[in-house]
Amino acid sequence: CIEYVGSLASQSCFDLQQRPIKCTCLYDNIKCAGGEAWEPFIGEYIYDFIQKSHKQRQQILFETTKVLISADKNFRLPVPAIGAPEGQQLFTVCNSSYCRLLNVGRKSFESLKLQAKLNVIKPSGMEGKKSNRKLDPVIRQALEKTFRELRAMSTSGSTRTVRMDVGMEVRDVEEELEELPSHWTARNIYRRFCGDLGYKVETINKNGVNNGNLRFIPMENFEGEQRKPCCLSTFQDYWSRNHPNLVIPNVVARRPTRSEACRRNSVNRLLRVENKRLEEENTQLKAQEIEHGSSEVARLKNKVLALEAELAKVKEENENLKQRAFHST
Repeated sequence: CIEYVGSLASQSCFDLQQRPIKCTCLYDNIKCAGGEAWEPFIGEYIYDFIQKSHKQRQQILFETTKVLISADKNFRLPVPAIGAPEGQQLFTVCNSSYCRLLNVGRKSFESLKLQAKLNVIKPSGMEGKKSNRKLDPVIRQALEKTFRELRAMSTSGSTRTVRMDVGMEVRDVEEELEELPSHWTARNIYRRFCGDLGYKVETINKNGVNNGNLRFIPMENFEGEQRKPCCLSTFQDYWSRNHPNLVIPNVVARRPTRSEACRRNSVNRLLRVENKRLEEENTQLKAQEIEHGSSEVARLKNKVLALEAELAKVKEENENLKQRAFHST
């Protein structure tokens, strides 16, 4: 929310149709020297406003709009903030900036003005209607029965079983998975659930193409009361919300758990460090070999030069002996 306030204050004001207007109320009061202290106070109000219910937000906007339509055209609202920085007074903002801070669009504002003129708050479109997420009690009981049976047929994960057999410490709850047979699928389990309610499920093929939609067909000679089941997405949503540890293992490519992924990343990181250390050692060894080779060559060169100097000295002594022998004769 603080970043949102800062982004709005860094530009000039716009009307509800996103057209720039000759007003810089937010910029002048927030982007000035010491004005950024207002951002957390305004952000706190926006966060508190978002956390309220839809009905409470509508009531606040309704009362504010009533003040606007009854006031002068140039009337400015106080900035929506909880408290104020020390030593500063509450400043006012234009109507468009107030609406943009609370994310009120043009159509919403027009509807609020009409409601304020009639002094009647428009009820929500879902008020008095049945919630799409509310399950029928019979369907809920059938879901609970189905998942009780599934949990009875499940087995604990192989890793947990092995650790318990060898007497090792069992890991945290994150890995306590209950695995169903790997050849099962979620759709087959859903078909079984629908069969318990007296319906068969078929996939709709339109023009020879399977679009994934399902069709419910009442079963003949079904013993008991038939009840149309919930859709597949509701079934999967109930599964993920109430039984997240009940899984169908993928023997081809099972998604690793969080601890497995962390352990794999740690091993990879250690391998990278070890490989880097080995590369550095190889580089040092090569450098030492090159240095040793060059010093050996230099030593041999010096030895050859010393031998050549000694040979020249011996040749010189031989010449001197020959000359002495010649003069003596």
